[in-house]
Amino acid sequence: MAKTKKTRKQQRHAKLERSATRLLRKSIERQVRLAYARIPRSAVALGTIRLNTREDLVSNGFLTVEDLESLSKDAAIEKATRQVREQLRAERAERKR
Repeated sequence: MAKTKKTRKQQRHAKLERSATRLLRKSIERQVRLAYARIPRSAVALGTIRLNTREDLVSNGFLTVEDLESLSKDAAIEKATRQVREQLRAERAERKR
């Protein structure tokens, strides 16, 4: 069975996909860190951003409200990034059909 080489277009697509995955993972990490940030009561705008971030994490299915209340920051980051990986795998599998 001969091994076929990937075309340049396929190689570029794979590289861009890896890069996008890495950026998404980093973005989720930052969002979880912000969701767990301790923000002084006087910083109303930052508090609003924190609440919006928490809502986004829940609405996108990365974490649940219970996760945000019970998990440590590091455990929440791990769970959210795992969820991202699972969603990306599902999307790739769907594209291959």
